[in-house]
Amino acid sequence: RFVHQDLGLVPALGTLDNLALGRGYRKRRGGTINWPAEAQAARGARLWENICSECHVDDEFVGEAYMGSWTNVPIAELFDLITVTMPEDNPGSLLDEEYAAVIAYVLSLNELPAGEEELPAVYEALQQIVIQGPYSQ
Repeated sequence: RFVHQDLGLVPALGTLDNLALGRGYRKRRGGTINWPAEAQAARGARLWENICSECHVDDEFVGEAYMGSWTNVPIAELFDLITVTMPEDNPGSLLDEEYAAVIAYVLSLNELPAGEEELPAVYEALQQIVIQGPYSQ
């Protein structure tokens, strides 16, 4: 249980709402929280913690040193790379939705804005989404 619920300060709010109070989720136009995309990044964070962090640290994938090589590249290329190489001890063992969630998490680490919907877990659809950010290629 979360403090906000225990204190009864915001009894009508659910778990994600209470997390947002503490963490501060990015918002869509009009001030509404973009729950689907944020929830996907949160799932990716859990996968990262349980699987990816055995070999990787967040800092490896943050900033220009990493993101510069992915700027102006379709997300499908990153999706393809990690689905065939990760986790290193069992490549391809995650569901496509889980790989997409991990990518959403990495993008959130780099403070790239979440879209209106979750990242699709289909290569062809990801070809239409290009990584953009304040990084050079």
